[in-house]
Amino acid sequence: MLDAIKAGLAVPADQRPQPVRVRMRRMTRAELDYAEVLRERRDARAKELGIDPTIVAARATLFALARKDQDELVRLLPWQREILRLDGDAAAKSAKTAERE
Repeated sequence: MLDAIKAGLAVPADQRPQPVRVRMRRMTRAELDYAEVLRERRDARAKELGIDPTIVAARATLFALARKDQDELVRLLPWQREILRLDGDAAAKSAKTAERE
């Protein structure tokens, strides 16, 4: 393993991989509030089912949904949408339409 570390350190700095920096805008108060509503829905239903809430949706997923991230919405499975009660949301309906196309 030390040989691998030495070999990596021998690579010139300009040829080393650069860290990926993700720049995201700050969430608005409304988005944060909606993420909290989603978290409360998720946690309550997970408790009823006796499962860890993160099985339903991770914190990052809740934040993405609160930001109306269509890609994240499309990735959710139907049972996740049901637990989070997203089926009535207009954003969820448009994501389902995109999913079928």
